Amino acid sequence: MDALLEIGVEIENIRKAWNTAYEFQQWNLLEEALSALALFYEMRSWFLEGEEMFNKASNAIETAGNSQFAEELLKRSLKLQDAQGDKYELALLYNNLGNVAFTLGDTRSAFDHHEKSLELRESLGDAWTIATSLSNLGVLEARQGHHERARELFEASLEHRRAIEDRFGIATSLNNLGVIASELREYRRVSSH
Repeated sequence: MDALLEIGVEIENIRKAWNTAYEFQQWNLLEEALSALALFYEMRSWFLEGEEMFNKASNAIETAGNSQFAEELLKRSLKLQDAQGDKYELALLYNNLGNVAFTLGDTRSAFDHHEKSLELRESLGDAWTIATSLSNLGVLEARQGHHERARELFEASLEHRRAIEDRFGIATSLNNLGVIASELREYRRVSSH
C-alpha cells in the first residue's frame, strides 16, 4: 500500500514522463513502466485513464513497427476496459488487437479478435462500425484465399454502408468486391464494381 501512496503522490510526474517518452518514441521506457503502471491503474480503479493511455501508445507503437509491444499495451487496455464494460470501447480494442495479431502473422487470433469486435458492434447496432468489422473479416478471408466468404462479408459491409450513405465506405466496399472478382477472374463482375 505504501507503493500505491507514493505513486499516487507522483502521478502527475509519472503522466508527464509517460507522455514525454511517448512524444519522443522512447518505447523501451514505456515498456519498463508498463507493468507497474497497469497495476496501479487497476488497483486505483482508474480504468479509463489507463485504457486511454495504453491504447494511444499501442497505436503509435504499432505504427512505428513494434507490434508485439503494441499487442501487450492493447491487452492491458482490454483488461482495464473490461472492468468498465463499455461495449463500444471493448469492440475498438478487439478490432485493434485483431489488426496487430494479423501484423504479427497470428491469423487465428486476428479472426477471433475481429469476430469478437463484430459481435459487440452488432449488439450496439452501429452500422458504421459493423461495416468496418465485416470489412476487416473480409480482408482476412481474402488473404487466406477464401474469396467466396470474403465476397459475402464485403457485400454485407456494403449493405451497411449504403444504409447510412457512407460514400467513402461504399467506395471501399466496391473496391474490395472488385478485387475479389478480379482474383476469381470474374471480369464482368469487376466492371460492375
